[in-house]
Amino acid sequence: EEERKRKGISEEEERKRKGISEEEERKRKGRGEERNR
Repeated sequence: EEERKRKGISEEEERKRKGISEEEERKRKGRGEERNR
C-alpha cells in the first residue's frame, strides 16, 4: 500500500512537472517564433 501511495504521488508530481514543462516549452517556442518573425 505504501508503495502504491508513493507511486501515485510520484505519478501526480510527474504529471504536474510535465504539465509545467509543456507550458514553459510552449511559451519558449511562442517567443522564439515571435523573435523569428
